[in-house]
Amino acid sequence: MKKKIAECWVGIHKADIYVIDTYGGGEIYFPTDDDSNIDIRIGICGTWDSAFTSLIHELMEITLLEMNKVYVHHMDESKYGTDNRMFMFDHSVFGEMCQRIASPISYVSILLKEAWKEYHSKKKVKKKKRKKK
Repeated sequence: MKKKIAECWVGIHKADIYVIDTYGGGEIYFPTDDDSNIDIRIGICGTWDSAFTSLIHELMEITLLEMNKVYVHHMDESKYGTDNRMFMFDHSVFGEMCQRIASPISYVSILLKEAWKEYHSKKKVKKKKRKKK
């Protein structure tokens, strides 16, 4: 399942926020053209803390990319993946990043919590039905 729960601004970029039920964690898909939004996918099959952490992680990562605070050890990121990224910034940049993500976190976290609760309540109902059989 991939369900859109929000659209919001992350810095100068508009983002579509989706929940997915295939795993915990998060993903960012950047648009291939100027008219598209960033696609942020947050896994909701794990704990609430995991989903919320993934939201914060992805918003911070987009913001640091936008602020040019991401450094890559190897030029071919497609080969080495995002584990290759290093973030370097001072305390003033950290404060600015926090300011930039505060609004989308406060807005999206409410909708994410609702989607997470809905998913897990349906999951509990399915388990109860299986036990009755």
